[in-house]
Amino acid sequence: MPATPAKTMEYLNGVLIPWKETAHEDEFSETKVVEFEADVKESVDIRIEIANLEAEVDIKKKMRDQIDERNKAKAQLIVLSVAGHKKYGKDSGLYKAMGFVTTSERKSGLTRKKKTVTPK
Repeated sequence: MPATPAKTMEYLNGVLIPWKETAHEDEFSETKVVEFEADVKESVDIRIEIANLEAEVDIKKKMRDQIDERNKAKAQLIVLSVAGHKKYGKDSGLYKAMGFVTTSERKSGLTRKKKTVTPK
């Protein structure tokens, strides 16, 4: 199973912090602690940038939802206006094109099926 970003940071800090505290003057793998610290900072910085972008996406989604609600309410008023318009009404092609069932296509009320009695 691949490491999660959180586990990766835990691992990187598990290498960096003891190195800084115990052997900060020594080089390992031709790398000084300050160089590795700068590399780890890149990992931290990109995580911060991702978190900021995710927060921005959340804000944009909330804005989208608010705009959609406002537009849905306006669309409902438009549909009601088409339904009550002299020229169009509930039996017009425009009303049907908007996704509604026209008056002439609507089935008439409740129907009850007759019970059939089977002979014994």
